[in-house]
Amino acid sequence: MNKILIIILLIILNGCGFKVLKNEEFSKYYISQVNTIGDKKINYRLKNKIIPSKASDKIPIIIDLETTKEKTIKEKNIENEITKYNLKINVKAKVKLFNSSELKDFKVTKIGSYSVENRYSDTRNNEKKLINNLANDIAADIKKQLSLILK
Repeated sequence: MNKILIIILLIILNGCGFKVLKNEEFSKYYISQVNTIGDKKINYRLKNKIIPSKASDKIPIIIDLETTKEKTIKEKNIENEITKYNLKINVKAKVKLFNSSELKDFKVTKIGSYSVENRYSDTRNNEKKLINNLANDIAADIKKQLSLILK
């Protein structure tokens, strides 16, 4: 009975249709230009994470990024002092092949929170760390979206 159950489970799990995403199609392209609008620090970090080394035998891509950063209050204490902030980063991306007029666009949103410290410089450091972490996550998501679009 156990052998039959194991065989049935193997057949079901093998037939689920899961496929590993190949980056071979993405290797045919390279990002030639990134145009940015919005927060300069976030855009600079995204550009450095997204743009790989250039190659002349590949098809060039142009990406337009529009970033917005929203900072809202998450928590206040009993004395009505702010103890935590929420930070939301939205990125609207438009991808275009160099010689084509066809545009593909997508959005990536990341949300995080940071705490307010006694010293203002510590609070700013917490905000900078959060922005760097969110920008790295957004860059990874943009790469995933590009690989899906260019497939």
